[in-house]
Amino acid sequence: MHYKACTCSLIFFQHHSEEHVRVCQVSGCSDNYRWTLTDASPFFYERKLRISKYSEPYVYIRVPERDKRELSDIVSEYLAFSTEIYKGTSVDPKRVGSLQDVAMYMFQKYLDGERFNLPKATPAEGNWLHYAHRGGIQWADKGFQGKTSKYDFTSFYPSICHSDALFPIGKPEQKFLPSGSESELDLTLPAIYRAVILGSHPLLALRPIDKTNQDFVYVTNLDLQNARLLGVSFKLAEHNDKWCNCMAYKKEECRRGSRIFGWYVDKFFALKKAGSKSGKFMLNVLTGMLVQKEKVHKSSTNGWALDSGSEINITSMSVQQLTPDRISYFGANQQIFRRPDKARLGVFITAYGRHRIIKFLLEHGMLDKLVQVHTDGFHLTESLTDCPDCPELQRATELGGLKLEHEGVVHVHHVNKVEMLEE
Repeated sequence: MHYKACTCSLIFFQHHSEEHVRVCQVSGCSDNYRWTLTDASPFFYERKLRISKYSEPYVYIRVPERDKRELSDIVSEYLAFSTEIYKGTSVDPKRVGSLQDVAMYMFQKYLDGERFNLPKATPAEGNWLHYAHRGGIQWADKGFQGKTSKYDFTSFYPSICHSDALFPIGKPEQKFLPSGSESELDLTLPAIYRAVILGSHPLLALRPIDKTNQDFVYVTNLDLQNARLLGVSFKLAEHNDKWCNCMAYKKEECRRGSRIFGWYVDKFFALKKAGSKSGKFMLNVLTGMLVQKEKVHKSSTNGWALDSGSEINITSMSVQQLTPDRISYFGANQQIFRRPDKARLGVFITAYGRHRIIKFLLEHGMLDKLVQVHTDGFHLTESLTDCPDCPELQRATELGGLKLEHEGVVHVHHVNKVEMLEE
């Protein structure tokens, strides 16, 4: 099916397979939304032509492949969020694109205004950033059943962005540090190290990610701070003339998070506090976009034929489409960030998140009361309500405040499934 020209301004599209996309053309006078399957090549060719002609009133809105909601819900949410965002920021998403596009457009606009020049990550730095990126803490006491108090931080990652935390905005310099100098490391400055971890802790989770060498891991300075806090020792990996063991960012090329992200967070947290769901969405979407990876479509026909009775192990593949004679799957090139100039920001946001959770639990002596931790909160067997030295509880609804979400009996099946039980 060839992609036909449309007369409406909003064009929603979603990848359906390697060769096809689903398209919906939205007009202002109809709410009868339907997907139309069309060939990918002519669609993206025409999209490229239209985008290059700024006078054309077409705006393309990409719907992520993982979004399996009804199309009517997707379109209705986008239109409602667009109205809220326009009222709160004077930026009209219907002139920019998807809400993800709007988030990056507004963030980049602020960076340009402040003259922040973020150089792209080199292939070497991209590798190190990829291996050091671990997301949030995920841990659970599987099988636990009993009474707990569940706490969550309000806008956890945005609060880190709006803090005094240091973020690198320049390129790193390679350093060849001697093994044995671990006690002399200044772990307050952003850096990525190749290190050998000499112990373990459930909250540290520094398993080797580089499958080519199981002796060392790539870790941020914050992960090594966590190791020290949790009593886990480490040593720097041995280096040679070609392989350094540290990529350090210069202090003069680091900025406080409040200066980089403050304007963006202020705008959308105000919307969230006013009851706008779009404010919460726009706060949460930015961090993920900073570390978003490129995906490459690959296909294979070797050894696969449904009628031949042959078998193939697809458990390790991210399958996109399966037919009797062909497998199409996503082969992610993990070293390529979609926005390599901003990837280092996202990597350190999540690193600060892990550090903040661990530091908080240690400061309040809650490690032995911990039942589950889930990126921006945790379940404890003891309440923090009467804790006198916990200022986060006093500003539960403010940015970074700690709020009590639930008290009661739970059954912890695994880290992503905690069942609430009746007492």
